[in-house]
Amino acid sequence: SGAIRKFTAEVDREALGMSVTAVVVVKIDERPWPQVREDLAALPFVEKVQAVSGDIDALVTVNAPDNTALSQVILQRIHEVPGVVSSRSLLILDEAEGHRPGAG
Repeated sequence: SGAIRKFTAEVDREALGMSVTAVVVVKIDERPWPQVREDLAALPFVEKVQAVSGDIDALVTVNAPDNTALSQVILQRIHEVPGVVSSRSLLILDEAEGHRPGAG
């Protein structure tokens, strides 16, 4: 019926040496979203870039091996992307899976 787009494997971030995860809340200026999205997604350690509604513009999920690498991605690389005005970082301390669509 087209409901399943792809099959994927669940990756253990810590097994890959990515022990620190943060969600970075990003505000952008008038630069076109597709360009900002692609530039952010191309950065090292960036897992996901999402446009959101409200008083912020995007959420960027970053997985890094340690706080030093995470800091470099957030404070240097993300802020070097044309169109990025500001960011706020939320460090993930714990997480649990909820119900996925179609998982029963």
